[in-house]
Amino acid sequence: MTPPFVAVLATLGPLLVHQVALAASPAAPETVTASHILIMTRPSDTADERAAKKARAEAVRQRLLAGEDFARLARETSDCPSKEQGGDLGEFRRSAMVKPFADAAFSQAAGAIGPVVETQFGYHIIKVNRRNLAEAAASSTPAPSAPPSRPDKPFTKQDLVQAALTGDVAGVRAALAAGVPVGATNPVGMRALDSAAQAGHLEVVRVLLGAGADANATGSLGYTALTVAAMKGRTEAVRLLLASKARVDPKAIDGSTPLMMAALNGHLDIVRLLIRAGADVNVHDQRNLTPLIVARRTNHAAVAEALVAAGAR
Repeated sequence: MTPPFVAVLATLGPLLVHQVALAASPAAPETVTASHILIMTRPSDTADERAAKKARAEAVRQRLLAGEDFARLARETSDCPSKEQGGDLGEFRRSAMVKPFADAAFSQAAGAIGPVVETQFGYHIIKVNRRNLAEAAASSTPAPSAPPSRPDKPFTKQDLVQAALTGDVAGVRAALAAGVPVGATNPVGMRALDSAAQAGHLEVVRVLLGAGADANATGSLGYTALTVAAMKGRTEAVRLLLASKARVDPKAIDGSTPLMMAALNGHLDIVRLLIRAGADVNVHDQRNLTPLIVARRTNHAAVAEALVAAGAR
């Protein structure tokens, strides 16, 4: 059975529900089957806006603790596409989720409503529906002294994305050679190129681009690889992506651009790179914020000066 998963990871793609099978292996890893409700935040949210969203999440949690139906509340309040399935994320491994979410989900008892969990996507209320113990731990048969050889375990989309995230060039090449599509997403919608770009693994970025990865593909929240590299301050990755024909001004679903993300986080070298590449210094997002406004709000004076010098108003 192929379980449903949701693309909610920061980097990456239109908000879509993905269906991904867990990889077959001789000894299955521990997994959980869980549902969640997401109150989404954005990088440009102010402290007051984030506090208000956290309060919303806590209010939803209190309603659940009072006995309201999880699936109904998910459909009513969640910002995640999984709301259409009542918040159901299906079955997943720890490695499939960002660390704060995974830590919470794998520490909760089945049936419990956990505390509000914050990730880069926002505030989550998690309900673990079932815990699935690792086969090796549940079995009385001693585990083998060494893991099975790789030929006995097919490469998965998750293998490709994880190798890209950790800078494992050999692992990326092996997954691609085994037939994993270069643009494949893992169970939470993250692509290998976005993962490598946000982590600054230049050789992996080169390998993926050489294998045909689309530098302009969008992921959750509408971000591209250039957007996440600019957000994370990965100057050389930004330079490489621009040289590989990445669009300089892709707009996310909230209207933000790589320049706005670099300005928001004070990455002066990247701001200068993007300006030289032709980025629009007066672009507006959906809340009418500009790169100059966000630079000033976050007290990045040098970034603001560079923007003004480039014609920002």
